[in-house]
Amino acid sequence: MNLQDQKYSQFALVREMLRAPEIIGSFDFSQGEKVVASIKQTGRLFATGEGSSRIFPSKRFIASMLQRGGNACQMATEGGRQSLEYDLANWTVMGASNSGQTKELIFLLEKLIAGGHKNLFGLTATPGSKLTQIAESIVLTCGKEEAVAATMSVLEQALVYQAVEVGLTGCGCPAQQKEAAKIAADVLAEEYDAELIKKAAAAPVIYLAGRNNGVAEELALKTNEITRKRSQYLEGT
Repeated sequence: MNLQDQKYSQFALVREMLRAPEIIGSFDFSQGEKVVASIKQTGRLFATGEGSSRIFPSKRFIASMLQRGGNACQMATEGGRQSLEYDLANWTVMGASNSGQTKELIFLLEKLIAGGHKNLFGLTATPGSKLTQIAESIVLTCGKEEAVAATMSVLEQALVYQAVEVGLTGCGCPAQQKEAAKIAADVLAEEYDAELIKKAAAAPVIYLAGRNNGVAEELALKTNEITRKRSQYLEGT
C-alpha cells in the first residue's frame, strides 16, 4: 500500500494503517512508569477491556512476558463482565477503552473504586472521557479513528504494554524502535500476489491460526469488521 496510488489513498482505513510506522517510531516509552511502579508494589497486573482493546495488547504482553520467564509479575486478562467475579483487591488493574466510555469497563472500575481499590489505571484514545475522570489514565496520541475502530489505537495500546514490559524487565526494545518503525513501513508497502488475494476474497470463511498472543485472534476480528467476511480464529497448535 502507498498514498501515491489513488486506489489506496482514497480510503481513511489505509491512511490510518499507514500511520503505524510513525506511531511506533515516535512512541514515548516513559508512559508506563507509574503502572510499573504500581506493579512492583502489587506483583500483579490484570489487563481488562473489550474486543481489540484487550485481545492484542494484553495477550501479546502476557505471551512476551512468559517468554522472558514470567518472574517480573503475575499476569491475567479478561473482559469486564467476567472480571466482576474475580477478587482483584491485590492486583494492579489496567483498563483499556478507545472511547473511554465502554460500559463494561466503567462498571468494573467503579465497583473496584467503591471497594477502596487504589491501583487502577486507564488507557484511552479520548481525552476528557469518563475513564480519565475515574482512573489515572494514559491518553494515546494517535487521535480519533475515522474508519475502523482500533486500527491505530490497538497498536499504540500494545506499545503502552510494551513500555510496562520494558520497565519491569529492562529489555532493550526502545533501542530497536527506529528499526521496528522501518520494518513496519516496509511490510505495509509490500505488494502481494494478486491470485492469492483473489482466493482469499472468494473464500466463504477465512480461518486464522497461530500462537495465542492476540495477533491471529485480532486479525480474525478485523477480517470480519472490515470485509464483513466470516472469519474464525483457531486457538492452539
